[in-house]
Amino acid sequence: MNTKRTLRTAIAFALAAICSTGYAQNNSAAQTDESVIVSDMSEFPDAESALHRYIADNLKYPEEAKSKGLKGKVFVSFVVSETGDIENVKVSRGIDPLLDKEAIRVVQSIPKEILPKTVQHGKPVRMAYTIAVIVPLEKTE
Repeated sequence: MNTKRTLRTAIAFALAAICSTGYAQNNSAAQTDESVIVSDMSEFPDAESALHRYIADNLKYPEEAKSKGLKGKVFVSFVVSETGDIENVKVSRGIDPLLDKEAIRVVQSIPKEILPKTVQHGKPVRMAYTIAVIVPLEKTE
């Protein structure tokens, strides 16, 4: 019974790591929990590869984390505003404060050009995302 629960949990986290999730928010900050229908939900350029490449190239694995042997996935939530700015960056599920801090830093530094723009009724809308930052990243050359 416990094995089934563990397997289901592992599958759920694997799916979360594969897919970035989002929901459009209406312009009122007080109504951030309400989802709205999005008429043009743009995706990350090159099927998210630009975002993943940016994170891989800019993540700095802290020396102290290396010496402790820390690794895994840090789930980071953030909002892309109507103007394309990153807001409300926070760790949804962390590993260790050292890696969580670095994951937040790298997400906050993502350039606007590789962030999605979401439109509702012809106007830009806020969009919430959760991504998995994998630490340490294996660099492939």
